[in-house]
Amino acid sequence: MISRIAVLTLCALAFAANASAGPADAKKADGYLDNAVRAYEEGLAATALELCLEGLDKNPADRKLYLYAVEILPEGRSKHAAPLHAITARAPQAWGAGDYIYPLGLCKIYRNSDQVPEALANCKKAMELEPTAWPVYRELGLTYSKNGNSKKAVETLSQGVELSSDNYKAYYYLAAEYEKASDQPRALKNYHKALKLVKKAAGFDAQAHSAAIRGKIKRFSAKKNQKPAPQAPKKAAARPGVTFDACVSDAQESERKNDLAAAEKKLAACAGMMPRNARVRYDRANLLARLGRHEPAAGEYQRAAALFGKKSAQALPGDSDQIMTASCHIKTAQAWSKLGDQAKTGVYYQKALEINKNDLNALLGLAGAYEAKADLAGAAALYGRILKIEPSNAKAKERLDGINFDLLSKAEILSELKERKAVDAAKAELSEEDLDTVKIMRQAEKRGAIEYLKSRMFLMNGLTVAGQAPGGVKLLLTLAGFKAYQGCLTRDAVGFFEKKGITLRDVFLLKDLKGKPIFDPAGKLTLDGMAAYWEAQAGTKSWLTPYETAAAILEAASGKDRENPETEQALKDGYKEIFEPEFLWLLRATDCPVETLTEKPGEILKLIKTPKQQRYFLCSAQGALCAMKGTAKLAIYIENYRRGDTHIPGTKGTAFFGAKAAQGRRFCHNGKIWLGE
Repeated sequence: MISRIAVLTLCALAFAANASAGPADAKKADGYLDNAVRAYEEGLAATALELCLEGLDKNPADRKLYLYAVEILPEGRSKHAAPLHAITARAPQAWGAGDYIYPLGLCKIYRNSDQVPEALANCKKAMELEPTAWPVYRELGLTYSKNGNSKKAVETLSQGVELSSDNYKAYYYLAAEYEKASDQPRALKNYHKALKLVKKAAGFDAQAHSAAIRGKIKRFSAKKNQKPAPQAPKKAAARPGVTFDACVSDAQESERKNDLAAAEKKLAACAGMMPRNARVRYDRANLLARLGRHEPAAGEYQRAAALFGKKSAQALPGDSDQIMTASCHIKTAQAWSKLGDQAKTGVYYQKALEINKNDLNALLGLAGAYEAKADLAGAAALYGRILKIEPSNAKAKERLDGINFDLLSKAEILSELKERKAVDAAKAELSEEDLDTVKIMRQAEKRGAIEYLKSRMFLMNGLTVAGQAPGGVKLLLTLAGFKAYQGCLTRDAVGFFEKKGITLRDVFLLKDLKGKPIFDPAGKLTLDGMAAYWEAQAGTKSWLTPYETAAAILEAASGKDRENPETEQALKDGYKEIFEPEFLWLLRATDCPVETLTEKPGEILKLIKTPKQQRYFLCSAQGALCAMKGTAKLAIYIENYRRGDTHIPGTKGTAFFGAKAAQGRRFCHNGKIWLGE
């Protein structure tokens, strides 16, 4: 054992050596870590921390020294916390803001000063940056424990054990938390595991932990002898596989019933039963992602990746574990993409590509991340790489063409327009209208506009021109050719929408989902209308009739209506949606107050407020309470309106052969539904 004087002498020599070191030497460890470890093993914790702080003051980017300082910083108030905080504040400038160790340090510093919310925030940030490092789980678990959340503390420290199953300290911290929660059997079990591992370790720290662990086990054994034998039901732990299988089966049943929240909670419990099961973590992460909880999903995907990775350490690329590890990284990237963090998105797509450099999903995702941060050159290179692997990849080709167009200068675009005879040869400035025109002309050509014209026109004179392209000379549409194409396409579009059951009058009043007219006042497809028609041909609902709103279409497309229980229930009960113009016209045509149509029970009309708008649902179910009020007639009102018949009959009565005139009535009379006398 090294004496205290020897250690202090060694420390002094280290200080002197470092004081004379030049800038190049400052980046080296310079013995600070070794000397700090020796001091700590001698029982000189304060000296060890001072050595760490001295070394970090000279080189804040010494990661090993920083992590050691965080580990040995005592719990509670400490005079060393403030200097470590100051070093942490300037350390990222030297190393990089994306390193997890600095928020980890802040987590412990804040926890020790009783600023638990700030501590939790920094620990979670550290976990986002590095979800596979045991110190992150140690500090986060201890922070949950200090905050009184024993359940989360146990869960987090158990995950730490999974990631560092050969570390006696991981079992020691978990056992201590179980002891704090008065779960003596689990505490004793983990203390025994820690003791088994600590016997293989050396040094003062290991000796100190060994003595503490033996003391804990001895005390628990004494208590155990004073208590009756464990009850029989506890022997169920001897068959963990059965319990785990039942747990997974129960979670799967909840998922089949579309109760995703319950399924996720059950899988979380399953993961606690068998923490090393990568598949259950992967499935739970999928549920978290479907529930929109993308941040915890990303963390769970990475825990699964670490477990798949451990099993596949000797695997060859293409083995199932390697595929699952790559899938975890891709899904993690997708989660961060949804959260808008393109830097992390790129990191995890890169990790997937390290496993398989030709993974098309990872390449497409990474290219999208490059586009999102405006790195068009980088995105173009990736799309080009995809097309070398899969030349028929339509998405990569479309995006590469789009990027290549975006990279063109205004002068190059103007030159192309002149080549197409779409602008005056003397024009010097490119307008927004010119830019839109050349974009839609290029899209038309991709959709086979020239071949389409050849099948429709007798003569092609002046409709095309030979132009330069990367692959050589190709035919381009001229402005005259584009207008001819637009005219032919207009006739096709009118017929298409009429087949969708839209009256000719309403066809020319159609708008796209952004509210822009599909047809101009002269009855020709607009540029926006052409794009909407192309989408419609592909099977997408890209148009709005005069009685529809964009909010309703977009809400339905995004699945918002399925998330609204009132909307879902109304549809199940046989109600059908009508739109605001129809609703307002219905009130006039029926002479009914809103209160009469929405009167409960058996309301004819349901008004449901969704996050984006007010929605209207009309009773259409045969045999329902609302249908007893003659609502079939209201469906006829709506059908007539949609066919363009907006005539509202008067209420004046008629008389025959001198009889007293009978008063005409609509659906309602004097504010009540008129069912006849």
